[in-house]
Parts: sequence; C-alpha cells; structure tokens
Amino acid sequence: MLRTPASGLINRGGTSDETIFGADGRGTPFEERVDRAVTAWTGSGRGQDRLASGAAFFALHLWWLDARHHDRADDDLTRAYVDACYAAIGGPRGWDALLRTRVRCRCHGVTWRTENITICLGCLRYQCPDTDGRTCTACSGRLVG
Repeated sequence: MLRTPASGLINRGGTSDETIFGADGRGTPFEERVDRAVTAWTGSGRGQDRLASGAAFFALHLWWLDARHHDRADDDLTRAYVDACYAAIGGPRGWDALLRTRVRCRCHGVTWRTENITICLGCLRYQCPDTDGRTCTACSGRLVG
C-alpha cells in the first residue's frame, strides 16, 4: 500500500480506484462508476486488485451508507463488492484508521480528519462541513459524509 499525496489516504492504485476516483470517471454519475467497478471486479473473478481503497473507498462507503439509509441499496452484488472492499482495507480497524487520516478540503484549504469532512460524488473533492447545503461548490455534485 502506498500513501498518495493527491488523496492523502492509503490507496492501492487498483483498477477500481481509477474507475471510481480517476480522471476517466469525472462527469459520469457516481452510481454508474460504481456499476463499472462492480462489473470489472466480477469479470476478473472478484480479485482483490479490482477493489477500491483510499479516497475511492471512502467515497464508495459513504455513498453506500447513504443509499442504505434511503432504502436504495438493494443490489446484492454491489453489497458484496462494498463488503469485499471494506474487508480489504482491514475491516473495522482499517475503516477507523481511514477516518483518522487528515486531508485538506478543496474549498478553504483547511485540514480535517476524514471523519469530519464531506466528499463530492461528482468531482470527488473533499469539502469542509461548513459548506452551505449538500452540493459541491466546485461542480454542484452531491456531498456525502
């Protein structure tokens, strides 16, 4: 695992990270990016090299929790993918470590723990919780976190 300066989080740099977090995903609805990552993961025999990590996993997991909260998360394959990603980052201990990682918000340049920051599902920029509303100041995408 490598520490990536761009994301400020531990990131394996796998294909799913590129699909969800990479430049090729921007402008594509987040749900569609997740579908692509799940398809790539199942098509590769559910290999660990296709699991999201780092900032990509952070956005994925928060999106999944938000979808479950709103009764939109009924896809067993996506659930299996999120669960596999969660296990791959170290389960509860890995998630706790991820939440304690410090990142800089793009709106004001302030450093926050990820447990106290939001991330945009459109452009995947971190934004501080002081932002008005639940939309991104950069792209008007939906914020989670």
